[in-house]
Amino acid sequence: MQRFAVYVPDLFARMAVGMLVTASNSPGYRYLETLLVRHRSLFQQLSNPCGFTRPQAVLVSRRLMALDPTFDIRFAHQLPARNGATPDTLLGQHAERALDILDEISAGRRVVPIVSHLANHADSKISSKAALLVGKRVQNVAFSRRLIAEGNDPRVRANAIEGIWGDDTRPVRDLFRDCVRDCHNRVVGNALVGLYLAGEEAISDVMKRFAHDYKPDFRMSSAWAMGRTEDADFIPTLSPLVQDDHPGVRAAAERSLQNIRQIEKVRRPSETPPGENLSQSASGDML
Repeated sequence: MQRFAVYVPDLFARMAVGMLVTASNSPGYRYLETLLVRHRSLFQQLSNPCGFTRPQAVLVSRRLMALDPTFDIRFAHQLPARNGATPDTLLGQHAERALDILDEISAGRRVVPIVSHLANHADSKISSKAALLVGKRVQNVAFSRRLIAEGNDPRVRANAIEGIWGDDTRPVRDLFRDCVRDCHNRVVGNALVGLYLAGEEAISDVMKRFAHDYKPDFRMSSAWAMGRTEDADFIPTLSPLVQDDHPGVRAAAERSLQNIRQIEKVRRPSETPPGENLSQSASGDML
């Protein structure tokens, strides 16, 4: 394995990551982890969206993070720096995937000083993911307000809002209210969810009004936002949207209804009379 890692580095890294997706905790796999964790091709392979799915990359990254507590810091340093890129810098889709992984595996503000400048990156997909990662960790309304004011791309504005979900302070509520008037449906949808999570009065009525908006994008975002609340009170509003003229609205409504109903099944105590399941099981066994 050592010779393989030295002489065919890219192939070794790709195969090793693939093996660790379903690896056990046996000595052989632990040895493979020690070879891989400092391998020069590791971050390119983990961040390759064509090589592994996001859950697979996150799973392997968590394994390596347990082996090397500085793994997330080293990964973050592979992203574009303030002073430009090097030959090993992760760019484009690799950088996007790296930010996704770091958001999952890195706790607290460890990587914030390394990636915060990427919230202003020229690539809007990178900047929006960086805005979300940093925003969730700093929970700073001034930071989010600046990104929203400067963000020409709606993904950046929307992720800046999502980054402070769960904050119910007055300045954050004011920011969310301002964003409900945004021209882009995605920004509005995230602002509605933020206000709902903050316990804003009458926000449910606002969501319901957007469900009847003449623009399908806003109906779609309203349906999505209602699903994120997991509130069964929205079922009567969502149900008609399943028959909407626009396919995006129909799809969003169906997903939200399914999500809410699944949550309700978990929350609601079983309505099956005692002993019924047992008798049904016995009948099935006899068949």
